[in-house]
Amino acid sequence: MMNREQLLDSLDQLDDALLLEADRARQQRTRRKFPRGLTAAACVLLVLLATLTVEARSGAVSSLLAPLFGGTRTEIVDHIGSPIGASVSADGYTITADAIIGDRYNLAVVYTLTRDDGQPLPENLRFQEWETRYKFLGFFGIGSGGGSLTGIKNEEDPSQCQIIEQWSGDVPLLGRMCRTTFGKLVQWHEDGTETLLAEGPWTLSYTASYTDATETIRLPETVVQNEYGVDLEIEKLRLSPVGLYMDLNFLTVLDDTPKMLDVPVSIIGADGTETQLSGNCGANYTEGDTTANGHYTAMFPVPQFREEIAGLRICDTVVWLPES
Repeated sequence: MMNREQLLDSLDQLDDALLLEADRARQQRTRRKFPRGLTAAACVLLVLLATLTVEARSGAVSSLLAPLFGGTRTEIVDHIGSPIGASVSADGYTITADAIIGDRYNLAVVYTLTRDDGQPLPENLRFQEWETRYKFLGFFGIGSGGGSLTGIKNEEDPSQCQIIEQWSGDVPLLGRMCRTTFGKLVQWHEDGTETLLAEGPWTLSYTASYTDATETIRLPETVVQNEYGVDLEIEKLRLSPVGLYMDLNFLTVLDDTPKMLDVPVSIIGADGTETQLSGNCGANYTEGDTTANGHYTAMFPVPQFREEIAGLRICDTVVWLPES
């Protein structure tokens, strides 16, 4: 949320030409009087425009403005956004948006699905309908992206489960207004049939406010080799709670080297467990090049904090991360 100092600073940055034009109009012989209500509305509009100008430069819209566009306020604690009042009930089930965590282009939203009568949730649940739309300054459909849903049991309270929504976009998501709709909660069976439990829909509106917690990790010179015999040097490694990003130098580019490579990467947890990632690795080169630049990106199956990651297995090479 914009604080008092930022707001005053934004007002100080108003175009000088606009102020001069206002002064020139004041000095004209024919003076026009404006109703007090209109003058007050103009002042409010100037403040809002100043707020939008400052925050648009950073790619975010303050929670202060969220109600104007149909969203709820979101508090931020330790990089994590917590929507206030983003909860909806229908047909005996309630969905609540609990937390948002992410980086500039990727985020994960944690919801809680609750059975209102307190009875255990049935097994094998899914929503037949699910849609999330992001908007900026009131406009939906800015950019494109895609996402997925993952359900996790709540072992302590069988009447609840967590739903993790992961989303990636080609424009910054931080600060955008979100509208997510779930519909047709069903239980699916091993024979392929489904039983409708609740029609819904459940629609939640909130602000995707959180802090980009991406950390750039400097590694000693590290070179790995994939199954095609291509040597890859890790130039820069970036970790956020929702994904992994690597800038790569392709030290060898062969005649048959594809521009999209299969580079297996796993997370090695602090407890020693390994989780295979499903990522994309691409190379940028033209015919005749012997070296190239490239990148690798992957989202985590569930959010991972830095202290939970001890290292990475890249191809057949284990890379231990320095202590955070």
